[in-house]
Amino acid sequence: MVYDKIMALCKERKVPVYQLEKSCGIGNGTIGRWSESNPRVDRLKLVADFFGVTIDELISDAPAKEYQKSRREKRTRSEEEA
Repeated sequence: MVYDKIMALCKERKVPVYQLEKSCGIGNGTIGRWSESNPRVDRLKLVADFFGVTIDELISDAPAKEYQKSRREKRTRSEEEA
């Protein structure tokens, strides 16, 4: 679930996973292992901060596709209000 959302954010923002890991100071391949295990909270916080989202958004039960759609809708609303 968390892994899928991070992958969706990487795809949406066109950020390769290795670049995300490097920018956050996370070891190479660490995020890939999150598909099978849970990340530490401190590392999850680094990823959330990188993308400008909350940890809650990363761990919510909404599937990655719904999450991506929700993020797009929020961004569109923000742009329309500006």
